[in-house]
Amino acid sequence: MKKNLFLLLLFLIFSCNKQDKQRDVNEEIDNLINTADSLYKISKKDSCMILSKTALDLSKEVNYFKGEVDAMIQIARVRYDSKDMLSSKKYIEESYFISDSINYYEGKVRSLGSLAKILHQSGDKKTALVHVRQAYTLSLEEKDSLRVPVYLEHISTIYRDLGKNDSSLFYVLESLKYCKKTKNLRSESFAYNNLGIYHFNVNKNPDSSIYYFHKSRRLRESNKNLRDLVQTNNNLGYIFSQIGEIDSAIFYLNRSIKTAKEQMAVTYINQTYNNLIETYENIGNLEAALTTSKEHLDVNDSINKINAEKEIENAIENEKLIQAKKENKELKNDNLKTFILVLILLGIMLFSTFITLLSNRRKKIANSERIKRLAAKTIMDEYEKIDEWIAQELHDNIGGSVAAIRLRMLETLDVIREKFKKDKKENKETFEMNLNKLNHLITTRSQEIELLDEVYKNIRNLSHNLAPVSFVGGKFVSLLQEKISSRFPKSIRHSIVIEPEEELIKITDDLKFNIYRILQNLASNIVRHSKAKNSKIKVLGGGNHLTILVEDDGIGFDPKTHHGLGLDLVQKRVLLFDGTIDIDSQINKGTTITIIIPYQKNRIIE
Repeated sequence: MKKNLFLLLLFLIFSCNKQDKQRDVNEEIDNLINTADSLYKISKKDSCMILSKTALDLSKEVNYFKGEVDAMIQIARVRYDSKDMLSSKKYIEESYFISDSINYYEGKVRSLGSLAKILHQSGDKKTALVHVRQAYTLSLEEKDSLRVPVYLEHISTIYRDLGKNDSSLFYVLESLKYCKKTKNLRSESFAYNNLGIYHFNVNKNPDSSIYYFHKSRRLRESNKNLRDLVQTNNNLGYIFSQIGEIDSAIFYLNRSIKTAKEQMAVTYINQTYNNLIETYENIGNLEAALTTSKEHLDVNDSINKINAEKEIENAIENEKLIQAKKENKELKNDNLKTFILVLILLGIMLFSTFITLLSNRRKKIANSERIKRLAAKTIMDEYEKIDEWIAQELHDNIGGSVAAIRLRMLETLDVIREKFKKDKKENKETFEMNLNKLNHLITTRSQEIELLDEVYKNIRNLSHNLAPVSFVGGKFVSLLQEKISSRFPKSIRHSIVIEPEEELIKITDDLKFNIYRILQNLASNIVRHSKAKNSKIKVLGGGNHLTILVEDDGIGFDPKTHHGLGLDLVQKRVLLFDGTIDIDSQINKGTTITIIIPYQKNRIIE
């Protein structure tokens, strides 16, 4: 018995030594991948590729699956930069397959994000959107506060490229809200940077763009995110150049170059120098442009020398890794002992089952977040139905009215043409018409003018309904009253109360936008369906929640059986903000809708 225990003890010591060796090799592989990543960041793509392939081969030899995944992702990045999308996609798909088989979160989420990036660049934006949503959901479940805003911003970018600007703005504001909630200042600076890009490229509003770039710059300066600061200063310089404020453009571009030199940010250096040279060319200062071009070449030469020295150091580290690879071959000669070790590990897995049971509780808590994401997706899907409604409105209402006007004008033209031909045959020098006929023509033409006025109003109302609204930096209360009041015709007496202004102006911009959409839909329902004569709307802030009260004295409806598109969208938007909605409607007695939305968590950090 004692002999058996002694042998078991020796075996365990031997196994631990093997494990130590395996761990050492794994650490060397990780170091190699980290070195490759550092080379990638300073644009040494060839050296990065060599080290990444070495890490991949070694990982396969020792069955280190995590190393395989990380190495393949690094190789895919280099392939992507060289525009070899097919090869990049192949490596990423294989890395995701391995990550999924070993449940390696880091590998799965990075693979999904990279695959979305590849598909987006290749033009397949809808499939890219599917994959980046998967990455977002996965990172949200893992409470990965660093990646959640990154994927929200990627979703926003794809929607912007698809031309869905409302959705694009919604997701970048969601990213900003999440960053504020998790105090992720670096990602918050990226969100402000993206808002700056949005307002410049989509809204064509350089003032708003500059405002958000400055917010991003201040965050990056205070948190010493210097490589990111290079990007913001370059963006500010570029916009000032585009609007003709040359002194400001040169100031920020030079600041960007200075920081990029200090941080060895080669990609940013090239981009910023090109913007500065272009600025000098635009104002006709060719001497300054030439001097800047020469300086650019000198800086690149200096950086290349420093990077060459780093590559020599990395090559020495690589030699050490290859030596470790040779030593590790001994591990393959003892398959039986490895098998026994696996049996021991199976016992440990029983303990992990208990941990899994505990994690189920966490997943239940995350379920509420998934429901909210589903509500957001539903809102996006419902906008497709709104497109169909627009087409029907144009065809049935405006199109029908225009067709009627055309027929009446043709009728008038036929009457006049017939009388003209008759008078011409009779060689009359004056045009005469029966007073009754003339009176009929005047009456019908007056009706046409009224009908044209109605068509104009319908087109104007339709365009106002579809125009995107932004409350960023605006007067929320006055703008909301103006937009909602304009939806009511004179036949419906209405009142809108929004108070207190000093309280409501502090809520987040995305909540303001959704309050507007909620009131827009409810007002439309009153105008189109209620047959009401009077309506009241109240938006009241107090304490830690916001109350929306909408009343009308119309025909009412049965909330259990009658749900239109507008009301469905209202309920989904309320759900997004953890709110509640109560509908009290009785036939021929009117409708009262009460919505309560908590907003303490959604307040702007002052």
